[in-house]
Amino acid sequence: MACGLWAALGIVLWAGSGCATLVRGTHQDVMIDSVPPGAEVLEPSSGGQWVTPISVSFPRKHRHELVVSKPGYQPQQVYIRSEVPFTWWAIDAFTLCISTLVDALLGGLYDLEPAHVTVVLDPAPAPAATSP
Repeated sequence: MACGLWAALGIVLWAGSGCATLVRGTHQDVMIDSVPPGAEVLEPSSGGQWVTPISVSFPRKHRHELVVSKPGYQPQQVYIRSEVPFTWWAIDAFTLCISTLVDALLGGLYDLEPAHVTVVLDPAPAPAATSP
């Protein structure tokens, strides 16, 4: 009888492993806008390249550094953080942290913040006038 109980508990823990990964997946959509629209967005680490406005599916497990630029404007860097929400720690605690390890390894444990980015580009300074 005790063996059956332990076996049932093991099956429940195994089935619940990776809860956040199963529910949310390992990627998250991040909306990127710019003022003015039509700016180029580069992610140097991955080689990704897009034009605003765009929704990009990024891996949750890593932080992302983006460079937003447009001719006639100063380029700006944007950082998308990879954070662990407390909610998943609390839920995963019921599975004795087995699913926390699975979610952390696969990336489902993390949230990307901010999930919506609006970059306001500043005009590039005018070139200095040369006097004769």
